[in-house]
Amino acid sequence: MTQKGKSDRADERPTNDIGTKKADLTSALDLSEGLLRESELLQSVIDGYPIPAFVIGRDHKVIYWNHALEELSGIKAENVIGTRQHWRAFYESKRPCMADLLVAEAKEGIEKWYEGKCRKSNLIEEAYEATDFFPYLGEKGRWLRFTAAALRDSTGEPVGAIETLEDITERKVAEEALRKAHDELEIRVQERTRELSDSSRALKAEVVERQQKEKELKDREKELKIKSERLEEMNTALKVLLEQRDQDRKELEENILANVKELILPYVDNLRKSQLNDYQVSHIEVIESNLNNIISPFLRSLTSKYLNLTPKETQVSTLIKEGKTSKDISELLTMSLAAVEFHRSNIRKKLGLRNKKANLQSHLSSFL
Repeated sequence: MTQKGKSDRADERPTNDIGTKKADLTSALDLSEGLLRESELLQSVIDGYPIPAFVIGRDHKVIYWNHALEELSGIKAENVIGTRQHWRAFYESKRPCMADLLVAEAKEGIEKWYEGKCRKSNLIEEAYEATDFFPYLGEKGRWLRFTAAALRDSTGEPVGAIETLEDITERKVAEEALRKAHDELEIRVQERTRELSDSSRALKAEVVERQQKEKELKDREKELKIKSERLEEMNTALKVLLEQRDQDRKELEENILANVKELILPYVDNLRKSQLNDYQVSHIEVIESNLNNIISPFLRSLTSKYLNLTPKETQVSTLIKEGKTSKDISELLTMSLAAVEFHRSNIRKKLGLRNKKANLQSHLSSFL
């Protein structure tokens, strides 16, 4: 009990007088004699009731203040019974408790003082229950769930009221911690949801970008494929052209060789065999030299084709292919018959015809 509470009680009754205290208690009990006579069972129950409770009479004075309430409020029963100071256990300044409002039958007062905090009891007639925080109860305040019920005599007249109080501070603290944890979890869920939403949007954007790049890559691949096909077609066409060019060049070479050998060289040979003076012979030699210069590239090609034949072997091979005999070749190339036979033997060897019955002229004709 605070000093203020003690001084307030001192205003209401004399202090330092044991006899006066006893007289006040007796007076309070006398004022509630009717209530006590009809509530002996209630009194016996309150005595051993583990829940804090107090009873006030019709005059709003405290009739009973049980031990559990002494423990909760820190106020001894002997210091409050017979007074109207029960409010000091719960409030900083004087105001009615719920039991006071029931004794006064002031329902509008209940709605005023406990608006939004109380409701009518479903179990007890003329009883109200409420939950509230009492900041001046204990060191840090306490949450109480309290119920007040009117007491009536056998005739139905109001004789007082009883109020019980249940300390639910621990439950409220737990509920508040749970609510706080729930709020924090809700915030974390919202933050996580935003993060996931942002990640989802970023992922969708990345997917769209990747799809766009894949489309561009496919278009590029298609374009490259078309270009590759065109290039392949061009390569094929170029290859055909090159082959045709090689064929045309080969035909040209063959035509030049054939024309020179068939249309010019026979006449040169005839002139060489005729009676010519020195001047004429010199002209024949110039003509033959120039003809050799003209056909020499074709002869070199023929030499490569004929397995690296020497220039003289190439000349002999050409004459053999034209159907010339060894004697004719000897006269045309101004070499001995033995030399011509030697060249013929080497030619057959290089062509892989040695010791074979294959016709050398026919074989050579297949190369031109």
